Amino acid sequence: MTLPITELYRQIAQLPHAGVKVLQAPPGSGKSTALPLFLLQQGYAADGLIVMLQPRRVAALSIAHYLAEQLGERVGERIGYQIRGQRKTGTQTRLVVVTEGVLLQWLQRDPELPGISTILFDEFHERNLFSDLSLALLLDVLPLRTYLSVWVMSATIDVDALVDFLSPHSEQITALTAAGRQYPIDYHYVPLQAQEDWLQATLRAILLATGLAQQGILVFVPGQREMRWLQQRLADASQWPVQLLHGGLTVAQQQQVVQGSDAATAAQRIILSTNIAETSITVQHIDTVVDSGRERVAVYDPNLRTSKLMTQRVSQASAQQRAGRAGRLQAGHCVRLGSEAEYQRLSAFQAAEIDYSDLAPLILQAKLWGTEVAAMAWLTPPNAGLLAHAEDWLTAFGLLEQGALTDAGRWVASAAAEPRIALVAYHGLQLSVAERAQLARYLATIEEPPRSQQLELKHLSELCQQQRHARWQQRWQYWGRQLKLSEAELNGCGEHCLSALLWGFFDRIGQRQGELRYRLTSGGAARYYDAPQQAPEYLLALRLTFPAEHNEAVLQCVVNLDELDWQQHPALPIKQQTVARWQGQQQRLQRVKQVTLGRLQLRSEVLSGEVSAVELQQALIAYVQEHGLEVLTLSKTAHQWLARCRLLAEYGDDVFAQFQQSRLLAELADWALPFWQDIRSLKQLQQWDPLPALQARLDYQQQQQLQQACPSHWLAPSGRSVAIDYQAVTPIAAVKLQEVFGEPQSPTLVYGKVTLTLDLLSPAARLLQRTSDLASFWQTAYPQVRKEMRGRYPKHPWPEHPQQSLATTKTTRQLRKDSH
Repeated sequence: MTLPITELYRQIAQLPHAGVKVLQAPPGSGKSTALPLFLLQQGYAADGLIVMLQPRRVAALSIAHYLAEQLGERVGERIGYQIRGQRKTGTQTRLVVVTEGVLLQWLQRDPELPGISTILFDEFHERNLFSDLSLALLLDVLPLRTYLSVWVMSATIDVDALVDFLSPHSEQITALTAAGRQYPIDYHYVPLQAQEDWLQATLRAILLATGLAQQGILVFVPGQREMRWLQQRLADASQWPVQLLHGGLTVAQQQQVVQGSDAATAAQRIILSTNIAETSITVQHIDTVVDSGRERVAVYDPNLRTSKLMTQRVSQASAQQRAGRAGRLQAGHCVRLGSEAEYQRLSAFQAAEIDYSDLAPLILQAKLWGTEVAAMAWLTPPNAGLLAHAEDWLTAFGLLEQGALTDAGRWVASAAAEPRIALVAYHGLQLSVAERAQLARYLATIEEPPRSQQLELKHLSELCQQQRHARWQQRWQYWGRQLKLSEAELNGCGEHCLSALLWGFFDRIGQRQGELRYRLTSGGAARYYDAPQQAPEYLLALRLTFPAEHNEAVLQCVVNLDELDWQQHPALPIKQQTVARWQGQQQRLQRVKQVTLGRLQLRSEVLSGEVSAVELQQALIAYVQEHGLEVLTLSKTAHQWLARCRLLAEYGDDVFAQFQQSRLLAELADWALPFWQDIRSLKQLQQWDPLPALQARLDYQQQQQLQQACPSHWLAPSGRSVAIDYQAVTPIAAVKLQEVFGEPQSPTLVYGKVTLTLDLLSPAARLLQRTSDLASFWQTAYPQVRKEMRGRYPKHPWPEHPQQSLATTKTTRQLRKDSH
C-alpha cells in the first residue's frame, strides 16, 4: 500500500532544495521512514550530508536501521547514526540520524556546518529544549548558508504559527501537508467509574483491549511505578506476556522490545511504555493502543535546584501521536481512558520544555555562541523567572562573571554533560593522575548509577566497575578523555578525590534534621527513602529524585562529609555575620554571631546587647523563610485566593507567578515587611493575616482580571452563587443537581482552558456524582440517578430531559404553586 507522503513527492521534486520547509504529516504517513530516502534520491545529499534529528536515542537507532534495510544495506553504509556515546558512519554515508545534542555540538564547533546540505527536524512538536536551541542557532546562520535546506516536521504542529515565525529568517519558505494516516483506527472510550482511581481504570482498559487486539497492545502510562503496578496485576488477570519500554533500559534492551524479534514477543504481547514510544518508532506487531491520557514531565524546581516529576494530562497532539501507533502497519484500535468530550477539551499542544526546564545549559550555549538569549529567535520565549535564576546560579558557581563566560564557563559549555558535573571535571584537571582516574569513575557513576540499595558514591562506583554496563562504560571513557588520561592511566588505581565534587555540588550539602531528613545549602530538603545504617551529620547530595508521590526530594547518591575536612574547601561561600534570632524553648530574640553556608547554620555564639529595629526585621524575614508561610495565619479565604492566583500563573500569566511559594518567601521584604512595622514578637507575627499584603501586590486591573479568569464563586443556573474550591486537584464547586438543570456543558475557568468540576448533590446535600463532563453525565449517568432518586426524594423534580428543564432550588409543589 502506497504511503500518503508519496502524494507530495511531485510537489517536493519541483521545489528548490534551499530554504525552509514546514511539513505536517500524520502518524504512519511516512515522513520519517520514506521522505528521507526520497530526498536522498532527489540529490539533496549531492553537496553534503542529510542530517535527521530525533528527540530520543531509541527513535534515532530504530529509524537508521529501518532506512538502511529499505536500501538493502547495513547501518554504516549510506545510512548512519550518531547518538551520545555511539556512532556508526562510513565514507559512503550520505544520511545521518542524530539526537539533538549532536547537532548542537556540530553547530558550536563550526557554525557554517561544512559538509552538511540538509537538516530535518523530526517530531518538532515535542519542543525539547535542545531542539528549540538548535533551531534558534540555525536561524542565526541561515543568512550565511542560503543554500542550506531546513525541514521542520511533525504529525501535530501549528503550521501557520510556525510559518509566521520562520518567515523573517528565510526568503524561501514552503508549507506542506500530507494526507491522513495509512490505516483506519477505531476509538473506544473508558470513562472512570465513581471513586475509581485512573490507574485501576487503566487496568480495566487493558483487559478490554485484550478482546480487541489481533496482535500486540501498546499501553502508555506516565512512568515505571505505574508499569510495575500494572505488571503485577496483569500477571493474575491475563495470560498475555508483559514487556516494559522506558528510558531506564539500555539501547539494546529498548531495541529488543521495539523489534519484537524473538518468537515469544512476535505473538500477542502487552508493552507498558512511557511516551518514549509516542513518536518516530514503529513498535512491531502492534495493532491496539491503550492511552491512559497521562504523562510525566520533569519540572525544574529553583528552590531545590533539581527537577520534580509531575504527572499531567497529555495534549491533543500527544494523544493523536499515541493513537497513531495502532495504525502504522494495519487497521487498529485505540482505547482511551475517559470520555470523548474530555479528550476534546485537552490543550491542543504540550508546553515547550523552555517553559519549565533548567535554563542554565541554554544560557551557556548562547554565550558560547557569542550572543545573549534575549537576542535569539525563539518560537516560545524562555521563562523569565527561570532565566534569571539560571544566571544567578551560573554566576555563583563561577561560570559567569559580569554576564560573560569565564574560562571555566567556556570549558563547561563545550562539554557534553550537565553543567555542575562538567564543572567538577574542569577543576579535576588540577588533580593527580590517580585522583583523576578515580574522578572519572565517580562522574560516570553519578550520571549512570546502578540499581542498588546502597547510596554511598564509593560503593556505587565499585559496583559499576564490577558490572561495567554499556552506558556507564561509555561515560567513564568519555570522562577519561576529558580528564586527559591515557587508557592505561584510566584503568590504573585511583586515589581519594571526593572533595573535588564540592566544586559542582556545594549547594547540595545537607545538614541532618531528624533521622532521615536533611536540609540543603540551597534551602530545600531531601531525605533517605529507607533508613541507612548510619546517617551522617553532613552529606553531599549528588543525585536527587523528586517522585510524583513524594513531598520532598529523595536521596539517590551521596557522599558522607563527616569523613572529610570539607569546611575549608575553596568552593564554599561560608559567611560569618551577626544577626538576631529567636533562640531556645522560650523563643527569645537574641543577637547571635553565626557561621553560615547558604541556608545552613554551621556554628553560632550568643552575644549581649539590644536588638536593633533592622535586626528585628531581618529576624522576622529569616524566621518565615526558614519555616515557610505556614507559620502565618493564612485564612481559608487567603488559601483560596493564592490557589486562584497560582492557577492563573499555571496557564501562562507571568504577573501571577509572583504568588508561587518560592517567590513569596524570597520577596518577603518587598510585600510583607511594610506591614510588619508594629510586630515585635513571634506571637504577633503568627497572628498576622497576610491577605491584605498579598492583594496589595496587584493593581485594580489585575484584581479584576483574577476575578474574571478565576472567580471565587460560580453563578449556578438556579441563580445561586456557589463557592469554588481551588485547593482541590482541579477546581470544584458543590451544587444540588436540580440547580444545574438546563446547563448543557460543564462550565469553564481561565478563559475556557480549565473545566470546573461539579460535585452534584442530592436534595439532602449528599454526593451523587462528581463530573467534569456535564454533557456526558446527562446522557449516560443521569437516567440511572433519576431512577434511583425519584423514589427517595419524590418532592423534588427529576425531569426526563434535564437539559431542557429549568434550574431550581424549589420542590415540585413550590414550582406548581409558582406556576399558578
